[in-house]
Amino acid sequence: MIIAFAQGGNGAVEWTITIEGKNEFADVCRREVRIDKSWKRLFDGEVGLSIEEGKKIMAALQSAVVNHEAETYSDAGCR
Repeated sequence: MIIAFAQGGNGAVEWTITIEGKNEFADVCRREVRIDKSWKRLFDGEVGLSIEEGKKIMAALQSAVVNHEAETYSDAGCR
């Protein structure tokens, strides 16, 4: 998992979370989740990830894992 932090031009804080995995055939699966926070949200005390943002990350992770395992399973049947 790669987490990158960047400050956008509009004064917002942006987190990009990249989830990457490899199967036994060295095929790579990658998903990115972008979370934006305005300075107003930060000043209002919204520091860290909200429950909804955590759900967004977990949904991307689950989707990546399920799809990658399904592809690996179907590739293994063809070999």
